[in-house]
Amino acid sequence: MVDFQLGTGAIFRRFSKSPWIPPIWTWPVVVFVGLLFSLWFFGVPEPVQQRILRNLETHGMAITARTIRLSPTGALLLDEVTLWDSPHHRIALLSVDHLRLGWVWETVRSGKWALRTITVRNGSIRWPLASGKSLELSHVFAKAHLLPDRLELWEAQGLILGKCQLMARGTLRLAGWPVFRKNQSGMPQARGWEPVAEWLTSFLGAWISRSPLTLQVEFEGQSDDLLGSKARFVLSGQDARWHGITLRAISLEGNWDKGVMEIPTLRVDFAPGYLELHARVTLKEQVGTLAFSAQTDPENWAVLLPGHLARWVRHFRSTQLAQIEGKAQFQWKPVWSVRYEMGVSWERFWFGETFWNRWELSLGSDGERVIIPEARLAGKLGELNVSLLRPALHSPWEGRVTSTLHPSAFRGLSAAWDQTLARLQFPGEGPRIEADIRFDPANWDKLDLRGQFQTSSFSFKGVRVLSAQGRFAWQGGRLALWELKVVRPEGIVEGAMEEDFRARLLLLHKLHSTVHVQEVAPAVGEKFPRYVEPYRFTSPPNLWVDGTVDLDEKRIKPATQLSIDLRSEGPMEYDFLGKTLYPSGIAAKITILGRKLTVVVQKARLFDGELQGTIGVDLLAEPPFQAVFELSQADFQKVLLTYFRYGKSTGRMLLKGEVRGVIGKLNTLQGKGTCEIHGGYLLDIPFLGGLFTLIGQAFPFLNLTSAGDAQCDFEMANGAISTQRLKITSPMLTMIGEGKYDYLRDALDMDMRVNVRGPASILFFPVSKLFEFHGSGPLTNPKWESKLF
Repeated sequence: MVDFQLGTGAIFRRFSKSPWIPPIWTWPVVVFVGLLFSLWFFGVPEPVQQRILRNLETHGMAITARTIRLSPTGALLLDEVTLWDSPHHRIALLSVDHLRLGWVWETVRSGKWALRTITVRNGSIRWPLASGKSLELSHVFAKAHLLPDRLELWEAQGLILGKCQLMARGTLRLAGWPVFRKNQSGMPQARGWEPVAEWLTSFLGAWISRSPLTLQVEFEGQSDDLLGSKARFVLSGQDARWHGITLRAISLEGNWDKGVMEIPTLRVDFAPGYLELHARVTLKEQVGTLAFSAQTDPENWAVLLPGHLARWVRHFRSTQLAQIEGKAQFQWKPVWSVRYEMGVSWERFWFGETFWNRWELSLGSDGERVIIPEARLAGKLGELNVSLLRPALHSPWEGRVTSTLHPSAFRGLSAAWDQTLARLQFPGEGPRIEADIRFDPANWDKLDLRGQFQTSSFSFKGVRVLSAQGRFAWQGGRLALWELKVVRPEGIVEGAMEEDFRARLLLLHKLHSTVHVQEVAPAVGEKFPRYVEPYRFTSPPNLWVDGTVDLDEKRIKPATQLSIDLRSEGPMEYDFLGKTLYPSGIAAKITILGRKLTVVVQKARLFDGELQGTIGVDLLAEPPFQAVFELSQADFQKVLLTYFRYGKSTGRMLLKGEVRGVIGKLNTLQGKGTCEIHGGYLLDIPFLGGLFTLIGQAFPFLNLTSAGDAQCDFEMANGAISTQRLKITSPMLTMIGEGKYDYLRDALDMDMRVNVRGPASILFFPVSKLFEFHGSGPLTNPKWESKLF
């Protein structure tokens, strides 16, 4: 118990003699230790911290830190440290949660201090690249020994872009910090390492796997010349996907020696297949070489190709892997160029629905020109051989193509091509094609293909062709054929033609045809068979065709301008007024302008007479037409046989007229004309037969078998033929009549008056009214009755 009545001095003397209180001389030690622990836990005062950072800055390290602490062993402990590109603190290059800097105690007395050890815990490094991206390392743990002339990295590990586990060790001779230069975006970047860092960033950006890649690096170099360093690195990984490609394993061993990177071994195992590569790159000279070999399924690489090529490659299905070998020399300054040789060989694979036996390809380049001396595709459906040359870097490709491929070889390639194959059928071999080709892969619209072709039997839209040959050119969506010869069983087609697939126009140049028009009409267009259906030639006519055919049947104003010269010695079948006529020896000029068809019959033989005329037809759903015609010196007996199956009347007929209406609709016919018959037996015409029977019984002395003439003006309307003047004369009689014939109902309605000619006319004149008759009923057997009795 403390005696509070004691004086202060007594109390002090009592406590000073206590064994628990240290001597007074030990108190400075206690204070010093307390100060050290304060510096350890709470950090150095702000002025001291700023002085330390400025001192580090004089050594080329622009650093900021939240706190700087002093460990009991004399090391500086920096928390939340950032290393900047310059004292202006613009770009953060490295950030570390905890940084330990060991320094030498002896140098403090001389006013100098030197780092000896550096320890990094949970750091992150950001390395700016020329593209504006950054190569980032996270979860960095490192321990290094710093000597006056070098940095010895005892151990270091970190995660590159979160996808590659880096483990490194080595020695870096200190001769200043890495030199930075600005790129186009103002970002600093280290000289010499850009290609490697850019490639690594791009590679890891597409890498997907459950476990990261492993990269082990051992190095030796100099801080101000990273390009002149030496290093050895090993990369490995497994069970990953890269750009959608399944990789079973990847292994790489490489060396870096003063700006020269050599990769003696790189192997990638696919599912299935593999790739082996050997490379050497000199960054200082910016040149490199590589050699590679692979066994792979090309479909694996479709994701790396441009869209149109990728779609083609995805049509491949293989039972065996493609063999690829090649080598290359490349440089990227002053401009990128590469010299290479490569060969591809592939056997037993499918493209679409077609099986192929073999595909061979060889190609090479001298840096400017690219040559494909041979590309060969062979199978049961034919063979394709291609040789190509690209003369300069940005010039189009030029080459030669020969093919015997059957068109069905590419069935399943696209819906449009399959629709074409549905119309184009080759029962035997495919066409033989030899052509020169010129194209720009960036613009296939400028494809230029010119050559010749020859084919055996095929059919197009059901039209059979025995053979075809000619020369052709494809350019800008236009297919031109010239020196064309198409052979069918009944004749040939010769001349030139051109189809514009974009404008949907067919241009015909002096095309000569001796084939059946009706049979080949489906090949021209869907509606064309209907246009030529009324004109049925029993033997193929000679046609000379020139002009333009509009293949767009939905176009409001068709651009068709077609001229056809027609010559036919054989008969043509043509339906008129319900009967089939057979004109022959036809010479005609056919013109089609838009939807207007005009046929000018220059000459023709019909009923042994001469036929001339003009027919105009509007090519609509129900084509209206108009015609002007003249038939002279026709055999009247054949006319009657055709329409009435009656052959007793004779004479030579002249028929002139004009008619209009809708094809196939007799009730729409309208027109007018004249008809004359001379030098024949006319009084027994079928529709007059009953009338002359009555006259013959009343006047047996009349000669009704003598030759006679007839004239008639007629009109056509509302399904009927009417006349106001029908006059039939013979040596003994004159018949004058009027009336109409309804050919839709086969009904005659006619009045006739019979006058006696010659001296007897005076005798019979007073009773001439007794010889007026009215006829009605079918035309072939009308009923004639006297109008008075």
